[in-house]
This record gives sequence, structure tokens and C-alpha cells, in this order.
Amino acid sequence: MRWTLAGFCGFVLISISVALQIHQKPRFYGLRPCRNVPIYCKSSNQTLDSNVEWHKADRYDTDKKKIEHNERIQFKSQDKIQHAFLYFNELKVEDSGVYFCSINGNYGPGTKVQVVRPIDLTNAQYRTQMKDGLIVLQGLLLAVCIGAYLLRKQKL
Repeated sequence: MRWTLAGFCGFVLISISVALQIHQKPRFYGLRPCRNVPIYCKSSNQTLDSNVEWHKADRYDTDKKKIEHNERIQFKSQDKIQHAFLYFNELKVEDSGVYFCSINGNYGPGTKVQVVRPIDLTNAQYRTQMKDGLIVLQGLLLAVCIGAYLLRKQKL
């Protein structure tokens, strides 16, 4: 009897957790600036009216801040179907972070947006050559130190 009751309690908990699931797509964006990007959010519970909010955090484990609608960031939601979109126009490097959809106070898993700066090819080539030169210099210095140690040991 106890196992049956425990099974029913487990079934109820699983049903509640499945009913409150929120899906976000995609889980990660790695983009360059000046792109237009959508983030999709959907609740598996189709019967309730929804109150959709979007939040941003620097990382998954930090505090979330509610983001506001402006000319670059737009929200669109359809209450009856329980899904919402967050649109970025002209993405900037400052937009990097984790975006969470909140429907009726329940948070989605989050979408990581990483915006990278464009690379200056001549500057990258210069840095690569400088690094290679320093590595060769370190190798020569190490060889001189080992040679000096061996010569001193031979004289003793």
C-alpha cells in the first residue's frame, strides 16, 4: 500500500514538473556584431494566460536583470499559444550574456549569446610573429643557461 501511494505521489510530481516546462531555442548563439537575432521561448502548458518577461544575466549562475523593450530589442508574444520571441536588431558586443524567458514566473533554461569583435588581420599577424619570436628567444636563453651550467660542472 505504501509503495502504491509513493508511486502516485511520484507520478503527480512528474506531471507537475512536465506541465511547467519552458523550452528555449537555441541554447547558444556565437555571432559577429550587426546581426539580427531571434530567441524563441515556449511553454508546454497551453491552457493558462501567460505573462512573458525576458531577463539577462552575465553568466548562468549570476543574478538576472529584467530587460526592457527599446528600438534594438523587441518582444513579441502570443498569449493563447504560449510562445514568445526576443528579437535583437543590430547586435552589439555589449549584448553578450545569457537570456532567460520567464512565463508566469517560471524561468526557461536560458540562451547564451556570445558576440565577438571582428578581427584585424594585420594586428593578429603581428601578434603571432611577436609571440613566435619570444618563444625562440626563450629557447635560446634556456640553451645558454644549460650550456653555462654544464661548462661550470666540467671545470669543477
